[in-house]
Amino acid sequence: MTKRFVFLSVIFIFFSYHNLFGVFATVNKWGTKIYKEKENEKEVISELIPGMVVSTKKFSTEDKIEITYNGKKGWVYKSNIVIYNNVFSEVEAKSFAVTNYGENLYFYFKGNLNKFNIAERKILKRYKIGFVNQILPSTKEGLFLLEGVCGTDGEEIHNLLLYEYDSNKKVYIGSFDKNFVSIESLMFLKDSEYLTIRYKAQGKRFVAIYKTINGDLVSYAIDALGCYIFDDIVVFYNEKRIWFLKQDRILLNSSYSDDKKLLNVEKDWLWENELILKMNFNELFIETKKGVLKYDFNKKELFKSDYVSLNFNADKSLNFYEKRDREYIKDLQENKIYPVQDGVDFQFFVETNYVALGKFGKMNTFFLFSKKAEEIYRYKAIDRIDFLLPNGVLGEINFESNICFLIIEDPIKKRFFPYFIKE
Repeated sequence: MTKRFVFLSVIFIFFSYHNLFGVFATVNKWGTKIYKEKENEKEVISELIPGMVVSTKKFSTEDKIEITYNGKKGWVYKSNIVIYNNVFSEVEAKSFAVTNYGENLYFYFKGNLNKFNIAERKILKRYKIGFVNQILPSTKEGLFLLEGVCGTDGEEIHNLLLYEYDSNKKVYIGSFDKNFVSIESLMFLKDSEYLTIRYKAQGKRFVAIYKTINGDLVSYAIDALGCYIFDDIVVFYNEKRIWFLKQDRILLNSSYSDDKKLLNVEKDWLWENELILKMNFNELFIETKKGVLKYDFNKKELFKSDYVSLNFNADKSLNFYEKRDREYIKDLQENKIYPVQDGVDFQFFVETNYVALGKFGKMNTFFLFSKKAEEIYRYKAIDRIDFLLPNGVLGEINFESNICFLIIEDPIKKRFFPYFIKE
């Protein structure tokens, strides 16, 4: 198992004491064979798939280049890989909010990733990370996936790195030429212990699972749309089937086979080519357009559950769902159904209440309602939700020149608090 730690300097030059050949490269084409000898293609050491990372030299003027992968040395065609050239991104993204963990707010501004604490009213940390295209937050505070874009002469290279904020440490995931590989979706799994990415490479779709601690690709499934990891079970799916493996028996190639089959997928289970799943002990819940189904792993049977969707509040006492263009809240404890207030769109639960977007006069406005659609509070300063804090406290951040303007609005105190943050 090879760790791929890289450390960030202000100008995005990376150093790695694990990379014997000097630089990383990512396989971008199917059928990439590692040959034992440069001039002899009869002996193949291994065959790699897109997304696998190798170590190599920075430059080569020949068709083949020497690489190491998983302790093995050999030669591959240089056209099959993308070499990471120490330039993470040449595209300067606009400043944007990233996420918040409680009262710690993270935002990207002028090339810096900032950590601002509301209670202390100040920036606790600020790291210069340079240009990025986007930042995907994980469920674990301080762990982010960074994406950068660079390239010349018709190339568009997308670089992916995991970034640990407190240590300012990065883990290389891969570099992908959009002409050969497109990144379709990214998701953190199992308390951010894993990262899953769905790729499409030369017309073939597949899902890859990476360990966030070191960036290793631990499993992939060809022709999969997505996957979930619940406790000790890894579940994959596509438009036709759901299959699974025990996590301690996970294979590098976890593509579908009949011995892994769990269920056939019905058309009304898919939501824009995605399955919505949750796991509770030995039960797998599947949200469909006709309600929620429950699969019992012990009984090996599929049942209709009492849930109408998998959109719950924190204690799972309330359930949001839509039916015939109307929105409803189902109280699962009282077994009662309450229509969402007319003229608004449900956004999310806040304990046993919910936030909705509607109109106040001609202006788009956020409201806090009880489950019975009783108005509790009308937000007066928030036009866009960038941060969601406990008890319905909402935050919005705007950027102008060298100043960030942050607004925090509290429905309990019935007031909003402005903050001016200088670069």
